[in-house]
Amino acid sequence: SRERGTNRARRGARRRMRRGGARRRCEVSVGVVAVVGVVSTYLLTLPVVEEAGRPDHPRFVVEAGVAGPPPPPPPPPPPSEGGAVREWKNASRRCGGRVFVVHWSHVPKAAGTAFVQVAKRIACRKNEALFGREVRNPCCERRLLCLKDGRCDTTVFGGCPLVLGVGMHAFNGARLFDVGCEGCGERWLDLAVERSLLKGAFSRPPSREHQVGKRVNATLELESHRRWPVERRVEFYARLGVSPATLAGALRAERPVAEREIPRLTQLAEAAACARPPPRRHTAEYRKEWRDFFANCDGSHSMTVLRHPFFRATSAFFYRGHSPNYDVFDLRPGLWLPPSVRYTGTTLHEYFFLPEYRNLLTKFFGDSTGCRDAASRGCSPASARRPRAPRDRFTCRCAVFGGCPAYRNASLGARHVDAALDVLARHAFVGFQETPVASALLAARLFGLTDDDVALDPSRQSKNLKARCSPARVMRLDPTACRAAFRASHLDVLVFEAAHRRFCDQLRALGLDADSRVAADLANASFCGPRNFSSPDHVCGPLETDRAYADLADARRKCRRATGPRWWRDKFGFFHSRPDLERRRRAASGRAGSSQSSSSESSSSSEPLSS
Repeated sequence: SRERGTNRARRGARRRMRRGGARRRCEVSVGVVAVVGVVSTYLLTLPVVEEAGRPDHPRFVVEAGVAGPPPPPPPPPPPSEGGAVREWKNASRRCGGRVFVVHWSHVPKAAGTAFVQVAKRIACRKNEALFGREVRNPCCERRLLCLKDGRCDTTVFGGCPLVLGVGMHAFNGARLFDVGCEGCGERWLDLAVERSLLKGAFSRPPSREHQVGKRVNATLELESHRRWPVERRVEFYARLGVSPATLAGALRAERPVAEREIPRLTQLAEAAACARPPPRRHTAEYRKEWRDFFANCDGSHSMTVLRHPFFRATSAFFYRGHSPNYDVFDLRPGLWLPPSVRYTGTTLHEYFFLPEYRNLLTKFFGDSTGCRDAASRGCSPASARRPRAPRDRFTCRCAVFGGCPAYRNASLGARHVDAALDVLARHAFVGFQETPVASALLAARLFGLTDDDVALDPSRQSKNLKARCSPARVMRLDPTACRAAFRASHLDVLVFEAAHRRFCDQLRALGLDADSRVAADLANASFCGPRNFSSPDHVCGPLETDRAYADLADARRKCRRATGPRWWRDKFGFFHSRPDLERRRRAASGRAGSSQSSSSESSSSSEPLSS
């Protein structure tokens, strides 16, 4: 208790000392302010003394005792150029032009893989000044390049790194409004090179044991490695601006060649390297007028292809990986598994109304809720590893990849439809799977290409449609399945119809509607006419006619394993029937059989008896 009292007394003494010191400091401050105020007042009342050769003091005017306004501040020094600008001006070799990068918004099961051919040819023609004739651009290859695992339809392994987002069904549409027309493409490319492009570009060719048959596309991979060897890949990435040291590190990490070959490849990279023009974000004008730059930009380099929700969902259900019966996106872990583990048995009717799969277009383009926020988590791996590092505002504005998968659960409404239409209007090109010829010619006109540049190669037909018994073809002809898809995707049909009308307006504005090829393509798909693709009567009504039902019945009869209506309902949830047509068909077949039997009897009775 004695020690406790002593400590309490000491704490009280320290508090009193602090209070006294603060009071003394306050008194000193007040005294200093008073003295300064008196001296200032005295100086202001002094007359101005002009001396020969001495200019007037800027703080006072000519009249004695009257204070004037402060002089205007001196002009600021011109802003210094960034390091990227200085490096480009001091470079010994400058590139011939700026790199043109295409962002592909890949909608699942909308023929995006087939239309990537057009995007690759655009990336080929737009970058001719950058690469010239001495460096080979893989985007100019008509045939596919598969560098690893036979995955030709992805950016990483498909051989064309200038078209980003291929095979990636994720897109943050809310950030597309901040994408500039020059800088973002280069920033996308830099991040892609840093993360994954070099790993795919310098992957090893398949070994001899894989050539025997363990890897399905081993022959295609070997051919791709021969057509685009390592030397040409090194020159290509060096021309894109990747440093020779980075290329040497990637070669050592992936080991596509022996260690003794790396110095020679590094010399090739140094010979092909050139300095690209820096993006406008590095210049003083951009730092001063960045808001006007984004407001006056002519749009992004984004491209996409759409497909009607009914046919897109039906195709996705029968495709591997895009339904609960074969889920590769881990939408419901432990419940939806590959069929090798457990078959889910989800019908097409149930698939239409699952929240993860319905209204996909509205979610993909119009809803960014729950997306990964690049501004808070860092826009590059460097900032992600260092959370306290200053974030690159330009990179965050360009972050449109990742974080927003197409297949997810979301609460949607009319405002998301409007947002999706705004994002689609921001795209430089929007095509349609139903009109491949018209879409390709529109892309050629928008990007300044010739018609031969965008000629689409014949696309592969689905195995489900080529089979004799094709449930996918039967479901596409079933009007009950069509009307159920309209009820499930009631927002997507609105987005599709609005984008369809904008597509037709673009064709008319560019004069492409007068082209015979475009006119035939539009007539075949019933585009740009009276048909309203948001109305079930306009889309599903033609499937309810007598002729359409005859086609449906004929497609069902080819499936011998189908024992009747119950099999179709248990397997897919739909079976459209027309009892009146069935009765008429049976009656017609019965009359045909009786007429044939009567004709055979009459012919036999009219024959003469043999001797």
